[in-house]
Amino acid sequence: MVAGLGAGIITTATLHPLDVVRMRFQVERGAVGFRQRASKGPVEFRSTASLIRHIMSSQGLRGLYPGVGPALFGSGVSWGLYFFLYERAKARNKRFLFSSGDGDNDSSNNDNASKQRILVHLVSGVEAGVVCVLCTNPIWLVKTRLALQQTTAPGKNGVLHSKFAGVAPPIEKNVARSASFAKPYRGAFDAFSSIVRHEGVLALYKGVGPALALVSHGVIQFCVYEELKRWVLGRKTGAANLDPHQSAAMGAAAKLVATTTTYPFQVVKARVQQRQQDPQNTLRASRVVRDIVAKEGFSSFYKGLGANLLRVAPAAGITFASYEEIMKLLRRFSNSCV
Repeated sequence: MVAGLGAGIITTATLHPLDVVRMRFQVERGAVGFRQRASKGPVEFRSTASLIRHIMSSQGLRGLYPGVGPALFGSGVSWGLYFFLYERAKARNKRFLFSSGDGDNDSSNNDNASKQRILVHLVSGVEAGVVCVLCTNPIWLVKTRLALQQTTAPGKNGVLHSKFAGVAPPIEKNVARSASFAKPYRGAFDAFSSIVRHEGVLALYKGVGPALALVSHGVIQFCVYEELKRWVLGRKTGAANLDPHQSAAMGAAAKLVATTTTYPFQVVKARVQQRQQDPQNTLRASRVVRDIVAKEGFSSFYKGLGANLLRVAPAAGITFASYEEIMKLLRRFSNSCV
């Protein structure tokens, strides 16, 4: 758990700006165009670099780090909890799922042992992922709201409008309530309390459906990583641990496979968790999917994928390399104490 927590914090502190860019693209409405300029038509952000330049010019370096507090906390807790639950589940499932013990031999290359080993990884990943989602969804909701929150300015009828398309237009009959509701969050605690006050406790679990579907992401990632790790250690005669560059390369490869496969779930989740001007205007995942297909096309399920891959490949490399190295240090410390 300590190793996973440390790995998550290191990764988030390094690559949070790319996560912000990824979410901005995900919640963009329409096939083209990110916001409207008053007199010169649409301003298009077709690339990660163009959006980063805009954020830096309009908001400075701070504009790349909204929501970094909940992100650090959430990432540390999520990775710490996930690694802890996954390793415990894997050890337990090896003992109880396969009484014959064939699947417990990681060095075995026969087909039966390989199938059992992969099934252990799948079951363990699902178990750890579901528990993590239920424990951390409120943290990620707050982080998403803060990361998408922009400087606002009074608009028609005094309603606060976002500069970006990240906030849906208010419903006219609820203008007064929407104006109050749309006030920017002052921080993570204010966001948390405001969500509970205006939207109810259950609102903390907006997007939990797509998040549970994204459990498949972690399952794919860990299955690929475990198999790559077993293959590399099998080629290194007598080696029990990976070198940092090997952990980083395999973690990045596993993440690329998992992200490309499950990215549409992330787009749907970001839009469901996005803040609406009317607190009663709740988006359901099914409606988000229908709107994207009807109005934007299937390619919109992959909005922000480029920015996300730029972030997640090095992020996974850093996470898994940090995890393996911290584990080595903890084992040495444990052995020295014994």
